[in-house]
Amino acid sequence: MKKVLKWVTLDVIQKSFTGYDGCYWPLHRPARMNTDEEFNNCFDGIMKELIDNDYVVYGDTYQNGCVPIFDDFSYFDVSMRKWGEIMADAFNMKHNTHYTYKDFYLISLGSEEEKLPPISNEITKDKDC
Repeated sequence: MKKVLKWVTLDVIQKSFTGYDGCYWPLHRPARMNTDEEFNNCFDGIMKELIDNDYVVYGDTYQNGCVPIFDDFSYFDVSMRKWGEIMADAFNMKHNTHYTYKDFYLISLGSEEEKLPPISNEITKDKDC
């Protein structure tokens, strides 16, 4: 299982590909999640993070600036709909509810208050960078 290292904005991901200045770790998508095993490693790590911290992150918020980075410096790249499904699974497990992806797809459609993780604007190799 991959562990969520931190949550970042899309800007951080874009910088890691285009603005690498020796200070940012280069990020990569987790093997494009071509295999069930790869997806499950990511999924399990995100579920643990969401449930343990009781985070509520809607699909549009995820897509627009609340992206989990794993301990291997890969990031989770799914659609808003898929994120809504993951969020519904986590929320249902934590709170014994019966939400579907539609309830977490867009914040404007949701009934639960968003509870976001701390969002970082950088990923650095070390604190002195």
